[in-house]
Amino acid sequence: MCSSDLRLERFEGAPEFLLDGAHNPHGALALRAFLQEQYPEGVWMIFGAMSDKKSDEMVSTLLPCVQTMIFTAAKSGRSRDPKELQVIAPSSRVAPEIEAAMDYARAHCPAGVPVVVCGSLYLVGEARAALGPRRQ
Repeated sequence: MCSSDLRLERFEGAPEFLLDGAHNPHGALALRAFLQEQYPEGVWMIFGAMSDKKSDEMVSTLLPCVQTMIFTAAKSGRSRDPKELQVIAPSSRVAPEIEAAMDYARAHCPAGVPVVVCGSLYLVGEARAALGPRRQ
């Protein structure tokens, strides 16, 4: 079992959302290994990080597994501006908050492609609250 499996939380639906606690470079490496094994075609990703984290390194680690990247910010004064992150992946999208990022993913993500939310435990918590009780 991959270490990412231990913290990964799935929410079935269209699309399926996967919430992962990857909030540092080591966690990003574990998530990348999981994604490469389980989703070799790639995933959609919603990513937001705190400004004191090595988010550039995390994004660079995860990008090879991503079809579409959506950068956003958690509701915290410590959140890094998603427009700064977009410099790393110019073809990415930016959403002002998790709800807008999730709405965009619901409207545009291709069938069968999961949406991974990661980068900040704050962001994952907000996504979890927006998704409601786990249905699996």
